[in-house]
Amino acid sequence: MIFIKTKVIFSSKDIHLAEELVSNLFYDAGLKGVTIEDPGIEPDEGWADDAYLPPKHHSVSGYFPKNSLFDEHFRILKSGLVELNTKADIDYNITCREIDEEEWAESWKKFFFPEKITPSITVKPAWQEYHPQNNEIVLEIDPGMAFGTGTHPTTSMCISLIEKYIKKGDLFLDVGSGSGILMLAAEKLGAGHVRGLDNDRIAVDITRQNMVKNQVAETKFQIEHGTIKNIRNLKFDLIVSNILANVIIAMLHDLKNLLAENGILVCSGFVEKNRQDVLNKMEAAGLKTKEVISKDNWVAIAASHHFP
Repeated sequence: MIFIKTKVIFSSKDIHLAEELVSNLFYDAGLKGVTIEDPGIEPDEGWADDAYLPPKHHSVSGYFPKNSLFDEHFRILKSGLVELNTKADIDYNITCREIDEEEWAESWKKFFFPEKITPSITVKPAWQEYHPQNNEIVLEIDPGMAFGTGTHPTTSMCISLIEKYIKKGDLFLDVGSGSGILMLAAEKLGAGHVRGLDNDRIAVDITRQNMVKNQVAETKFQIEHGTIKNIRNLKFDLIVSNILANVIIAMLHDLKNLLAENGILVCSGFVEKNRQDVLNKMEAAGLKTKEVISKDNWVAIAASHHFP
């Protein structure tokens, strides 16, 4: 399959908010995920010595299939960028080039290297060697055509909160599984069974491959194409959704109804500007905030559901 790599290089006084807003435009144009380049992200000393130089500019890229829908998708994206320039003072430059599936899968690997997420958990690319220390948990990921390497602040915060709140034998749900990294973290941290949902069939396939790659038994996980509307008569001890503020807000009542008594909901994928809005909506949905953490202007929230 041929894709059109559409890259938006941007600058703004609030670079992290701009990153979220530009990413949202790609989702509005029909994509399930994007790749983000940040000049400030560098590998830890001694890791990934063969890595390429970091990018020179902040950018968000999306990969649109080359078909009859591209012109309309590009129009939506360009219109949104013009509006962001006017209303949010975000300057941008947009480029397009054709790329085949194999080149797409290889192009971003130069920016993915082993990263220690918590003192006991490290994420590493499947194609690089890494020697764990003591009882360190190593999550081996090959995102392929899906999204989620574990190195973005929202993903690393979700993993940290999973590590803090998960209990041995918990039933775990990831809404928007991407590469499956959060499911994998939960399983390695002791979940009894992990389940994932994604509305992208490619992500479903990649998640399944990563679970098998990390030697998770088929009886311990379930991944399916769909939404939370697909789930009936089940309650989960820990639910995680790392998507976007508006998507999470729209799902809050359904997510709460899927929580077991004293269950924990972890949400991320949004910046500080949207923190209070999400907190307010959580309270309105009957969820009690337990913890709010932030990293590089991104936010993650843990909330609980207590039955009356």
